[in-house]
Amino acid sequence: MIQINLIPDVKLDLIRIQKHRNLVISMAILAMMVTLAVVLIVAFYVFGVQTIRDNIANNNIKQEEKNLLQIEDLDKNVTIQNQLSAINKTHEDKLMTSRILGILSVISQKGTPNEVNILSFALSKAEGTVSLVAQTKARGFEAADIFKKNIEALQVRYKPYNDDGSVPSSKENEQQVTFASDVILSSPTTSQSENSGNSDLVSFNISFKYAKEVFSIKNYIDEIRGLGKGNVTDSYMRLPRDLFKDTNKAPNNSGSAGENGNEKKN
Repeated sequence: MIQINLIPDVKLDLIRIQKHRNLVISMAILAMMVTLAVVLIVAFYVFGVQTIRDNIANNNIKQEEKNLLQIEDLDKNVTIQNQLSAINKTHEDKLMTSRILGILSVISQKGTPNEVNILSFALSKAEGTVSLVAQTKARGFEAADIFKKNIEALQVRYKPYNDDGSVPSSKENEQQVTFASDVILSSPTTSQSENSGNSDLVSFNISFKYAKEVFSIKNYIDEIRGLGKGNVTDSYMRLPRDLFKDTNKAPNNSGSAGENGNEKKN
C-alpha cells in the first residue's frame, strides 16, 4: 500500500502554532472577562451596597440620637463617664486624714504633767487648716501654752512611695517638714471640774495651717517628732522662745532631759 503525504511538514508546523496561538488568545480573553467581572462585582459592592449600608447606619444613628435627646435628665445619667475618666486624679488628690490621729496622740502628751485632752477636731482640705478644741486640768494655762509650742515644733519625716506603691527601704529621698504654721491659741476659759475635786479646767481652741505633704497619699510617713522627743526643758516649753535668742549661750536645765537621758540646750 502506497501513502502520499500531500501536506508538507512545514505546513503542519504552522497549523500547530496557529492552534497554540488561538488557545493562548482564548485563555487570555477568558481571564480578562473573569477579571472584569470581579472588578464589576467589587465596584458594585463598594459604590452600591456599601453606600446603602452607610446610609442605613447614619439614619439609625440619627434616629437613636433623637431618641436619646428625648430622655429627661440625660446629662445627669451620663456624667459617670466623666467621673470614671477623672477617678485617678481624684484618688491622687485625696488626703490620708487618718494620720491626724497619730499626730494628735503625739502632741497631746498623754501621761505627762502637760497632758491635754482633745475634745474635737476639724480638718479643712479647702483651707488647709486644722481646728482643735482641747481641755487640760494638769497645769492650766501653762499646759495650753506648751501644747501650742509642741504643735509649732512638730516635725514630720516622710519619703515618697515607689512607683509600684511599695515603701522605699532606703532613706535617700527622705525629707522633713514642719507640720504646722500660723498656730493660733484662742478662747481660753476656766471652769470647775466636779469629778476632780473642784479643780480648775482650762479649755481653749487651737487652729493652724498644716503641711500638705503630711497627708498626701503619695508619701510614706517615717516619723512624727514633737517636743517630747526633742527639747523638753522647762525653759523651752514654759517660756517664750524669743527670750533665748542665742541657743548656744542659753543655760542648761539639769533637771530636764531628752529622750535618751541627755541634757538639752535651748
